[in-house]
Amino acid sequence: MKLFKRMIAVAMGCAFAMCGFAGCGESGEQGGGQGGGQRPVTPGGNTESIVTEVDADITATVVLGYKNENNEDKIAKKLADSFKAKFPNVTVQLAAFTGETSTAIDKLYRSGSMPDVFLTNSFDMLAINAQYEDLLFDLNPYIEQEEKEGKFDRNDYYATWWKLGQENFDGAQFMVPRAADRVVVHYNKAKVKEAEAKTGLEIQKYIKNGWTWDDFNTVCDALKQANMSTYIVDSNMDWEAVYNPILTYFGAEYFDDNGDLAIDSAETKNALDFIKSWVDKGYVAPPDSGRAADFDYGKGFMHFQSRALSTTLDILKTRVYSDLPATTDWSQYYDVVTMPVFADNPLIGVGAAGYCASTTAENPALVWQFMKHIASREGQNAIAEIANYVPVRKDMADYTDPANQWGVGYEKFNLTAFTYNSGNTDEEGNTEPNWNCYTDYFLKKPAKHAVSLNDTFGIYLIESYANGREYDQVMKTLNTRVTQLLRR
Repeated sequence: MKLFKRMIAVAMGCAFAMCGFAGCGESGEQGGGQGGGQRPVTPGGNTESIVTEVDADITATVVLGYKNENNEDKIAKKLADSFKAKFPNVTVQLAAFTGETSTAIDKLYRSGSMPDVFLTNSFDMLAINAQYEDLLFDLNPYIEQEEKEGKFDRNDYYATWWKLGQENFDGAQFMVPRAADRVVVHYNKAKVKEAEAKTGLEIQKYIKNGWTWDDFNTVCDALKQANMSTYIVDSNMDWEAVYNPILTYFGAEYFDDNGDLAIDSAETKNALDFIKSWVDKGYVAPPDSGRAADFDYGKGFMHFQSRALSTTLDILKTRVYSDLPATTDWSQYYDVVTMPVFADNPLIGVGAAGYCASTTAENPALVWQFMKHIASREGQNAIAEIANYVPVRKDMADYTDPANQWGVGYEKFNLTAFTYNSGNTDEEGNTEPNWNCYTDYFLKKPAKHAVSLNDTFGIYLIESYANGREYDQVMKTLNTRVTQLLRR
């Protein structure tokens, strides 16, 4: 899984089969309401009037919309099956959609085919809410009611990811995050060991949780000496989860308090020079060269990504190490580690995919029960069983605990990298540092532009400068592109 732009590909204008949906899984009565007219809103005011409980024997249907890619169909099916264990007479009707999420949801709403619950991410959540202010189900009244009754506790979850499901990351709870989505460094441990043997240099000792950008430079310089790969890293430098923590560290500001573009600054120039140094030193291929380190094909050493460890491992098993037996100790060939940080202000990019609910749903209490199920241990295990995604529950952080499905079979790997220093509090009340860094600069502009702004900065700022364009020309082009975008 790749958070933000990489996780939800920008594909404006894609065709939508059957008005955006391709039904699959169990059939049942359509549970969603109709768009283009009345939009029942989430009950508000006195939370004591909120009904959160549902008869366990209720006969009803919940329509679950999911992205038709990767293993999302299997995840949706697993969630449906695990929910049925709690409500045996509830049919969870699975419905796939294609294309860019906010565009797909817009078409589904207009066609009167809204699902009750649907997969999205934090950026598209904001864009959808900006388009239809009363479409997203605010879970806060239900959460508050159940917290009063001792049936729910927001403290069970990492605050970083929980907030990414909120309006402007600090308001109405529109999304239940399904996994802790954070950039890590996937690296080929076998190739690093081979490089150590060739150069006589110690390299592996630097690659560990909490390593710094200075350590990263040391490692890359040593790996270059091994002369085993043209490039060292697939960096995804144009991805906001990679570039934003660096710009933030250097003090760059995207927009000022008046909402005017403020990116042209000495701080931005310093951040850009830092990122461009990866290209200048030969660690990373120039973005427009058509070349790459090709980590997934066994050529490069490292990959900046946020997808599940199991996903990358399966790729390497198929493409790189297909001749090795199934009994191989794969932790000796591949592992993950935290993203490098600046020691004096460590920041790592995070985001969230999760599930939103629609106010068109006919049974809000049942929808709440389904959303709560996603966030429960059973729901988190159902997701992790398919995709090895990192749970957002703090009580499931121990991946060596066999009760936590996300760690089963991966106990020898460094899965701690996905949540290292995320502000967790242990049983003794000790709170670790929180290195997680939001991408939230776009909150100074209309939220509907969040995805497009991230792409624009990634292409016309990061890539352009790394490709060797002059700083002044980069700023001129960026200003034009941003201005055009915001006029839409």
